[in-house]
Amino acid sequence: MEKQTVAKRRTSFYFEGMLVSPSVISQAATPAGRPSDVSRESPTSSVDKAVSLLIAFSHTSGGATLTELAREAGVSKSTAHRLLGMLRSAGLVDRDEMDWYLRSPVLRLGALALRGEAGILREVALPYMTELYEETHENVHLALLEGDEVVYLEKLYGHRSTPAPSRVGHRVPCHTSGLGKAMLAFSGEPAVRRVVADGLRPASARSVTVPGVFLRQLEAVRTDRVAYDREETWLGLTCVAAPILGPSGRPVAAISVAGCSRTMNLDALAPKVRAAATQIGRKTGPDVDLLAAG
Repeated sequence: MEKQTVAKRRTSFYFEGMLVSPSVISQAATPAGRPSDVSRESPTSSVDKAVSLLIAFSHTSGGATLTELAREAGVSKSTAHRLLGMLRSAGLVDRDEMDWYLRSPVLRLGALALRGEAGILREVALPYMTELYEETHENVHLALLEGDEVVYLEKLYGHRSTPAPSRVGHRVPCHTSGLGKAMLAFSGEPAVRRVVADGLRPASARSVTVPGVFLRQLEAVRTDRVAYDREETWLGLTCVAAPILGPSGRPVAAISVAGCSRTMNLDALAPKVRAAATQIGRKTGPDVDLLAAG
């Protein structure tokens, strides 16, 4: 999947665990009291491009240059410069020398979304995630499935945890991630076919790229209710994940424990991660099915 296509297709995105909707930034594209310098474009087109720029931040470490944001959003540098200036005037972004970054109003707007289903899920999951962290002192993740990507909603870790590049709001391909495989296995055949048809592109040298092998992995997930990532996303990191199923039986999220591939005992952890996911699913209530993937 091309990044440009992804950026334009999404109608919302998570940043720092918060859901941001394009509707909240429409004023940023045409700030009040200023003459429009985008008269050559329709308002909808300007908003779409501004949304693409905001979404582009989710593929960075928090800050990015104009060139990086323009490339990620699939717009020209001149368009990116103009729209970032408008977003800056609206107080949504700012810059520090060469790097642009999101400002707190975006996070406050996103925080409102966590009063809904995603917020309920996070609140219910955190005690179980904490228990897994206290037992392992490794990285514990909560994630959602959005299309063919995993979006991290929460991450617990400490100074003793294996360093992991995952972060809240970060996205990884679902077919290389234990979290993604845990959710995809219960998302229905059409969703699985779409992922396979798009191509199982490797994220590391150990990613599974053969459809038959990948489909057998998903069959095992349906049987065992756990999924594994054996250095398939990042070399040196392995994880065990389990799906959080809503009342309908559809996956609403997944949790995982990830750590050093040399020391993690995945077989010992699997029952504990599966039990935590089951308890979270039971306590979230029927409304959480609105987050169901597929």
